[in-house]
Amino acid sequence: MWRKRLRVAIAVFVVVFAAFVVVSLRRGHKHAPPAALPNKFDPGAVVQGGPGTYSNEKKGNAAFSITFGKVATYPDNRSKFGNGVTMVLPDKQGRRITIRSQDAEVTTPPGKELGTAAFTGDVKLTSSDGITITTASATYTDADQTARIPGPLAFGKARTSGTALGASYDQNKHILSLVDQVKVDVAPDEKGTGAIHVTSKAAAMDRVAHTMKFTGGARLDGEGHVTEADEATAFLTQDDEKVQRMEMRGNSRITGKPGQSGPQSMRAHDIDMAYAADGRTLQTAHLVEDASVQLPGDPGKPSKRVAGKVIDIALAPDGTTVTNLTANDHVQVDLPPDGDTPARRIRSAALLATGAPGAGIQAATFGGGIEFRESRAARGAVAAVDRTARADRMDVKTKPGFGDLELAQFHTNVHFTDGPDTAADAPTAIYAIAQDRLDLSPESGDTGHRPHVSNGRISVDARNIHMTLTSQKMKADTEVRSLMIQQSAQAGERGRGGAPQRAGNNAAGQPPGKATDVKMPSMLKQDQPVNVRSNRLDYDGDRSVAIYEGNAHLWQEDTEIKADKIVLEDKTGDMHATTKVASTMTLTEADDKTAKGKPAAKPAEPTHTTADELLYEDAKHRAIYMGSVHMVGPTGDVVADRIELFLAEQGGQLERAEADGNVVSKQENRRAYGRHLTYIAKDDMYTMVGTPAKVYDDLPPNCKYTEAATVTFHKAGNSTAAEGAGPIPQQSQKIACGTVVGGSQ
Repeated sequence: MWRKRLRVAIAVFVVVFAAFVVVSLRRGHKHAPPAALPNKFDPGAVVQGGPGTYSNEKKGNAAFSITFGKVATYPDNRSKFGNGVTMVLPDKQGRRITIRSQDAEVTTPPGKELGTAAFTGDVKLTSSDGITITTASATYTDADQTARIPGPLAFGKARTSGTALGASYDQNKHILSLVDQVKVDVAPDEKGTGAIHVTSKAAAMDRVAHTMKFTGGARLDGEGHVTEADEATAFLTQDDEKVQRMEMRGNSRITGKPGQSGPQSMRAHDIDMAYAADGRTLQTAHLVEDASVQLPGDPGKPSKRVAGKVIDIALAPDGTTVTNLTANDHVQVDLPPDGDTPARRIRSAALLATGAPGAGIQAATFGGGIEFRESRAARGAVAAVDRTARADRMDVKTKPGFGDLELAQFHTNVHFTDGPDTAADAPTAIYAIAQDRLDLSPESGDTGHRPHVSNGRISVDARNIHMTLTSQKMKADTEVRSLMIQQSAQAGERGRGGAPQRAGNNAAGQPPGKATDVKMPSMLKQDQPVNVRSNRLDYDGDRSVAIYEGNAHLWQEDTEIKADKIVLEDKTGDMHATTKVASTMTLTEADDKTAKGKPAAKPAEPTHTTADELLYEDAKHRAIYMGSVHMVGPTGDVVADRIELFLAEQGGQLERAEADGNVVSKQENRRAYGRHLTYIAKDDMYTMVGTPAKVYDDLPPNCKYTEAATVTFHKAGNSTAAEGAGPIPQQSQKIACGTVVGGSQ
């Protein structure tokens, strides 16, 4: 409606000074009865007359009439009207136009009906439907068929009023121009709505092209929005009643006022807008160069910003709900923080966002060079957040109206970081935001590194990885492989894939030279990585517990442990393996001729053990094998229900071994049977206890059998010490060398 009122107000000048005044004057006029001559004559006048009326008729109807206080005609074909001039003109729509001025002058060059026409002195135009125009003077020149108002003018009709400095109308081109200092105001209606204020340096209306153009800092303030541009052009319907589209050029911006629905602001170098059939409801907007759009948030929540080189917007029939938004080239979406929800920023090469008319945007696809970031400063009990993701494509789902993000799907070459420690890679990643969960997988069609996660404590590769970010809980399945490193790398090293680490931190996310709090079982080497394979992994970062299930296999250089299930606790260094346990370890032994704590100089041989269960307690430096235990190594071949290995504090060095329950010890020339066996490494001494303990020595020439409550022997040599106790006496007898020994006690 405001555009219609504005168009009418400006077009009044066209109707008055071109369509009627000029045409009527050119048609000639019919004299009314002569009036009395004035008392004083103009010496230069050919003819003088007093008050009178001229009229023009066409087909018997009055075409126009002019009433004046005096008239004078001169030899140069000039006619002057004075002492008050009133001209009445009917137009094609049945309206009556009245022009009043103090004086008027008309020239008629030879051979022409009209040269110029000028009205001076308090020129005022009124129409029967309420239009008024006031100015000091107005002229018409027939040579260029242009009407001009050289000075200030004011116009108005009903609620609409305006001013300008200078105006012209080109009758040939049908272009009306307001030269300078254009102002238009529409007062509020009876409901207090519809107020509009328009300013610009200049304005023009092209009646052939059906356009209105405001130039030089155009500003339209009304209906809840402020529209500004260096230049704004409205394209009207054929009847000039409604706006079809608008073009804004240079420093273009549309700013919504508080409480208004729809986009809160649109900014660009150029903006093109298209309207619905009513001429008021915005349907599309095309923004070019440094474009940005501010979309409203939910009630009481901050707005969102979309920026790019080019942005296109489509709205629902209501003209306020954005249903389609595309952006290209240097796209950036800013989603502000809200309470504990972190701020989010998305950068890409392209954006396509869509939604239904009733709800607005609920889905968006970002393409090309995706960079997604979440950030939140620490506040009280709320932890800081600093997460980034990079990918080739990103699909998001939001609450209605491009609201809070609910789900983000990253595709191809995904790299995700959470703070300085946690990093993830995958062909596909799904970030379930409300659940704080990241799912990594190799989706069809996406390419990139096999799903991988590292958090400064553990590194995991698998086909599928599901990770809760804040708690650092992780589940992985299918071809799981993990890596644990206790000692940190030094600053300046490069991380996974050759990417440099965050400045000031090492590969484990710690300050230079500072070790992480990851603790591995001391039975393993502390300066070497620990590898684990399995079918499944369940990792709890809060508890620092990793559970490997299904063909679990742990290894470090020449040490390995296999089981159906292996549990590692990287805070305590404890380990628990169950079902079909098989281990291989290289255990060195103390040499009593070397300083305490130094490893033996003799070459180390691996120890192979099978059992139903293995428990390593790092605080006690103790490894416990349970259930059908069979251990084979440099200390011999031992079978028992349970075997405990006591290691030195630095790990990997055996101090003592305890075997319990149905113990069988086999050495090259000795067999021993009993209930309990103790091995002291530094003394190379075995003590078998039983009811009785039985030992077969097959070392010629002193082959013998010993039976007692306690039997002590050394691996080397043939010395055996036996001791009876209570009802179990000590007994010893020679046996034939080469006797096959075996059986049970």
